[in-house]
Amino acid sequence: MKKAILLLIGLSPVLVGFLLNFLIMRLPMPMWFVGIIMLFIWFLAGKRSVELVEKRMEAVLLLNAPAFVVLLLLLFQEIVLERYWSSIIGIATQMFYLPFLGLSFFIGSVFHRIFYAYIFAFILLLPVSFYGRIKGERRF
Repeated sequence: MKKAILLLIGLSPVLVGFLLNFLIMRLPMPMWFVGIIMLFIWFLAGKRSVELVEKRMEAVLLLNAPAFVVLLLLLFQEIVLERYWSSIIGIATQMFYLPFLGLSFFIGSVFHRIFYAYIFAFILLLPVSFYGRIKGERRF
């Protein structure tokens, strides 16, 4: 059950992405700042994983597994299909990484295709969650 909770936490960027999409239409905000806030939340999720899963690598993999699956779906849509699905799955995959894209483009301003930004965002999630896990272990 605790592993399922960690997987659900890993899906939380989808909800944040939909909320952010709603807010973007109404309020101007710096997207790179939203990315920093989401990375901090990801750090806290990694820190909290100490209470849910015993092994460090298992916790990091479970937390980031949804992000990896979403990344694969996005890359399939972007590279193979060259278009996004118009279904809820296609929209949800884009919403998952929306909170991280502003920061990805801000740091990696050399990206000229969005799938590079998706990959960079995923790469950011891994060490942040791992570092959060390490910090959580030191507390106990």
